[in-house]
Amino acid sequence: MRIKVVSAKDNTPIADADFSLNGIKEVLNQNGVFEKQLSGALYRYRVESTYYKTESGTFVVDGKSNEHIIKMKPNYEIASIKAPKGCEIWIDGKFMGKDSWNGKLILGTHNITTKLDKHYDDEQTITVVEGSPVNISLDNPKEIQGTLNVVSTPIGAEVFVNNQK
Repeated sequence: MRIKVVSAKDNTPIADADFSLNGIKEVLNQNGVFEKQLSGALYRYRVESTYYKTESGTFVVDGKSNEHIIKMKPNYEIASIKAPKGCEIWIDGKFMGKDSWNGKLILGTHNITTKLDKHYDDEQTITVVEGSPVNISLDNPKEIQGTLNVVSTPIGAEVFVNNQK
């Protein structure tokens, strides 16, 4: 029997899925395929993958068909995030790169943080919904500024900050 796990979106193989047959974990090859001689019976399967909704069900090995295709529904949208030059992009507390990031975001709520040296972190929360690709242009984080008041004794002393008078 040949069992193939593919994306319902574009029929591409999902080789990294966790696949079990009658409660026993099996291994998919790089093409998302599991092949094994099975006797005639009813079989239960379960397939889980990070970016797809869990699929489970049954099929019968009856000698009429030697292939079963499992189509997994996506649980993500494609995201494109652009940040001002030099800014780090963090998604849910994980560093994703600088300036821009493109990839898959799981459906649901995510925290996007922009970080830049000598600037406050800029944070925003986004909700990724099915059928709505994410395109975000992030604002420049606010520069950390402050006021320094120096009182010296003796009066009139020279003051240096970061080696600048």
